[in-house]
Amino acid sequence: MTLASFAPPSPQLQASPAACCLTHQHDARQLARNVAAVVPPGTALEIGSGQGAVAMRLLHLRADLRVVGVEVSSRAAGESVRRATAMGLGDRFRVIRGDALVVRLPDSPSVVLNPPMLPTEAWFEAPAKSTPHEGFAAAIIRRLGAQQTTTDIWIHLFDVHGIDRSFGWGTPVAHVAAEFGFELSFPHRGWRAVGPASRVREALPQLARLFPEALALVDGAPTRLRALGRPDARRLLIPHSVVRLHRSPTSNGALR
Repeated sequence: MTLASFAPPSPQLQASPAACCLTHQHDARQLARNVAAVVPPGTALEIGSGQGAVAMRLLHLRADLRVVGVEVSSRAAGESVRRATAMGLGDRFRVIRGDALVVRLPDSPSVVLNPPMLPTEAWFEAPAKSTPHEGFAAAIIRRLGAQQTTTDIWIHLFDVHGIDRSFGWGTPVAHVAAEFGFELSFPHRGWRAVGPASRVREALPQLARLFPEALALVDGAPTRLRALGRPDARRLLIPHSVVRLHRSPTSNGALR
């Protein structure tokens, strides 16, 4: 499969309630903490750096790190630079504006990814006989896997995004990782609480349609999204994971 077959997220998707509810500040904190605990000094590459939620936390946690972000949105990229400057971190942060599946990516052994979780409606509903598409995370792993300098990729995933199951619309992350020699581990796996006032209520119909077998916890009880409907004032938990993909170099620096 080539990267040309991947349909990047549309502007409508990026502004959708579903995308909003799945890119929570809690996720940024969890991802940054896990990466900061083990990433070696140097420069980390963040794919989809947005307004800098993950990058700013990484730079605060690790004074020996620099972060290069790649962001398709000009508005988000500009905001992240302004935030870094205001926080006194501008000398350790820069952004490449463009599509991470197209632009030239700088060499970096450490890559961080908090991907968009949902495909567009047209992408999901494409005829079964058409060229299969990969989720954004899987497509990025495929591209990074071809870069021999990349040894570690940290990804924050909504569980149904395809760690080991595709749910009918993409290649599971684990399959692509194995293809390029990455070992997969879970530094963190748990449930993220979504309060009743969250916009997740607006996203549930779309989520349930795309991922009917996915689980949520409602009032402590596991429930399939397809049977959930709107949670109203009930407490809702969404599964999420920080996944680490790692491959070890040999003594001469080449990847195994």
